[in-house]
Amino acid sequence: MLRKFFVATGVLACGAAIVLSQNTSPITGQWTLGGPPVGDITEGMVRLTIQRTSATSNMNSSSPVAVNQLRGLTRGQLDSSGVVARFELPRDAGTFRFEGYLQHGSGGGTFTFSPNPNFAAEMGALGFSGLTDEKTFMMAVHDVSAAWVREMNALGIRPESSDQLITMRIHNVTVEYIKDFRALGYSNLTPDRLVTMRIHGVTPDFARDLKANGYTDVSPDQMVTMRIHGASLAFIKDVAALGYSHPSIDQLVTMRIHGVTPDYIRKTRSLGMGTLTIDQLVSLRIHGIVE
Repeated sequence: MLRKFFVATGVLACGAAIVLSQNTSPITGQWTLGGPPVGDITEGMVRLTIQRTSATSNMNSSSPVAVNQLRGLTRGQLDSSGVVARFELPRDAGTFRFEGYLQHGSGGGTFTFSPNPNFAAEMGALGFSGLTDEKTFMMAVHDVSAAWVREMNALGIRPESSDQLITMRIHNVTVEYIKDFRALGYSNLTPDRLVTMRIHGVTPDFARDLKANGYTDVSPDQMVTMRIHGASLAFIKDVAALGYSHPSIDQLVTMRIHGVTPDYIRKTRSLGMGTLTIDQLVSLRIHGIVE
C-alpha cells in the first residue's frame, strides 16, 4: 500500500496556532474503485484509487478500503449492472465526497475533499502546526489521524514532521507492528527505522524466527540488511544442513552478497575440496576460482 506527497505553512497568533488556508478553490480529483485482484484485499473490501493533478504535483494513491467505511455505498450498488452512485469517505482530516458510476463491482468518477475545520488545531496541539489544506488533504488520503498520533506518542514514537507522519502511514507503520517488536525486546525504534524496516519486509515473524533459531541479539538494522541481501531463514537452514551451524549475521550477509549459495557449496565439495570454511568459500567466489 504505497502512498505519497506533502507541503505546509502557517502562523502563530495570541499563542495559538492559526492555520491559514492556501486553497482558494475546492480540492477535487478522480477516483476509481475495483474488486480484489490484489493480494491484500480481503472479503468486504474494495480497492479505492484517488488521483489528483495540481500545479505542483501528480498524486495517485491506491489502497484497500472496507465497504462499510464508504458511507452511502451499498453492496447492491457495487454489484449492480449499472448505477449512478454518491458516497463519502469520512476521515479525521476531512471528508471525501464521491460521485460517479458503478457497474459489476467497479467504477469511477470525481471527488471533492472538504477539510475538517477542527483537524489543524488538534494537530497543532500535538506539535504539528501550519497545515495547509493541501497537506490536510494528503493526511486524509493516507488516514493520518490525531488518535493515531497520540497512540504513537504513548509508545514513545515521536515523528518530527507531518511529512514523517504521512510516510509512516504510507508504509503501514501501525501501533500493532510497534507493539509486536516491543514484545520481542526491541526498544530502539525510531520513525525512520520503522519505515525502513517496513520497506524491506522486516516483520515480527522474521524477528521471532531468528530468535527461535538462536539469533537472539539481532538489531533492526541487521535484519534490514539480511532482508536486502536475501539472508532468509530458509537460507540459514540450508547452510546449517551443509554443516555450517549458526554463522554470524555478517557471515550470512557476506555469503549472500558474493553468491555463496548451497548449490555453490555442494559444487566445491563435488570438486574434492571438502568442507571449506565460510571465509574460504567467499574468497573462492570473489576470485572466481570456482564459478
